[in-house]
Formats: sequence, C-alpha cells, structure tokens
Amino acid sequence: MKLKLMLLIALLMTPSVTLKAADAPVQSYDQLVGERLRELIDSIARNPKTTAEAGDVGTYGLKALLLLTENKNIEGAEKFIQLFCASRGGKDPKNPEVEVRSEALFRIYLTEKTRDRLSPKIKAIIEDHAWELITKSNRRIKRADADKSFWEFTSTENFYMQNRRRYMQALQVLRMSDRFGPSYGFANEKIESHYQAWVAFWIRYFQDR
Repeated sequence: MKLKLMLLIALLMTPSVTLKAADAPVQSYDQLVGERLRELIDSIARNPKTTAEAGDVGTYGLKALLLLTENKNIEGAEKFIQLFCASRGGKDPKNPEVEVRSEALFRIYLTEKTRDRLSPKIKAIIEDHAWELITKSNRRIKRADADKSFWEFTSTENFYMQNRRRYMQALQVLRMSDRFGPSYGFANEKIESHYQAWVAFWIRYFQDR
C-alpha cells in the first residue's frame, strides 16, 4: 500500500506517464520523482516561453521551478511566484486560463529540494493559493466526487483528470502545511479525510485504466 501511494504521488506530479514493462526494476520514490522532474526541467529550459515577456503570467510558475531546481536567483524565483499568485483566477486578461496553470507551483512546494529553498513568506503564499483553488476555483469538484467512477466525466478525459490532479496537489500542499495540516477543517471534514478519499480515487483510476 505504501509503495502504491508513493508511485501515485509521483505520477500525479508529472504531466504524462510512461508505463514500464512488468519485469522492469522498481524505482524508489526519490528516483522516480527526480527523473520526471529532470525531464520537465529540461523541457522548460528548451521552451521559448521561459524567456517570454514579463506580462506572460502563465509561465511564471515554470520559470520559478526552473530557477529553484537549478538553485539560481532564488529571489527572482520568489518574485515569479508572487506575481503568479497575485494574478490568480484568470484576472490577467492576457491569460484567461492562468488559474489552471498551478502544477509547477505545486511541484515546487511538494518537492523537498525546492521547498527548502523558499522563504516562509513564499511558502505561505503557495499554501493560500492551494486553499483558494479547492475553495473558490475548484471547478465544482467536491469530496463526493472522489467516490465516483472516473468514467462519469462529461468533458474530455484529459481535461477531467487534469482538474482533479490539480485538486489533489492542492490538498497535498495543505496537508503538508504547518498553517493548515491534515486536521484542518474543510467542507465539514478534515483535510486528511479529503486527501485519503482522493488517494483512493487515483488508485482506482490507475488500476482500472
């Protein structure tokens, strides 16, 4: 069960999953996450968007992830995080979908190496960002949805699961937070209860898929 949860978290932290042969050696959690993040960082470094104009708010999370992973210009990375979170909810007219581009921000927090490079102030900003996502910009996702079959989606499967991946990542951030934590109340239950329900949802998804 512990191995399943570790692999589940690693898979949720990646934009795509490549299934390996059944007889391939099992990677440790740190190895798997490190490998996936390295692939992501390399793609960010090659992506022209990382050198986009300052107004391209949608790339700020990616830029911050790149700088923090490479341990370069931490002050600049934190500024990117602040600007990204200040433009939450699609408030930037040039980027109406900025609210859905939170994965890089959550990867920063959920990865020990990059999280440890953040100041307490920036950690709190990311935690508040996660709280806003599950309470105000949750795309109508509720605790009860975790008990449903993933086949009940009404849009595309990719869009449906992306929304739930961000939701799960936000719960992970809040669960790890000293300010919130697993016992913090949310929607008549505790964060931990919501988190465990979505862990079960994702295990069913990967088993059935």
